[in-house]
Amino acid sequence: MMGLHETKQKTLDGVYIPPLPQVRTTDGHIVDYDRNRIVRQIVEETRLVETFYGYVGASEEQAHEIAREVEQRIRMMGLKYLSGPLIREVVNMALLWPFLKKDWCSTVMYARVLVPRSLMPT
Repeated sequence: MMGLHETKQKTLDGVYIPPLPQVRTTDGHIVDYDRNRIVRQIVEETRLVETFYGYVGASEEQAHEIAREVEQRIRMMGLKYLSGPLIREVVNMALLWPFLKKDWCSTVMYARVLVPRSLMPT
């Protein structure tokens, strides 16, 4: 695993700059982006899935993979600042995307036509 300063860029003045925008938390603080917070949250919340629904939760390795994908999506957005809710939505999309890709055609059709799946032909 990379050390703290290996994940940041250093300016000519010796100041470390995070490669991703800073995050405004829901309580109003501005903090540096931290992949480990996403990983911890994914692992913690998928444990609830195990408890309530009996499905297997995400391993730490899977959570790291999802967090890396989230970072790629955030970089592509080119934002100056992030918010906690925006990161949450990007994580949700990263979690949903594999399922949407499997049945892309019908997913787009349901989203565009706004017809309940139960009424769509199988």
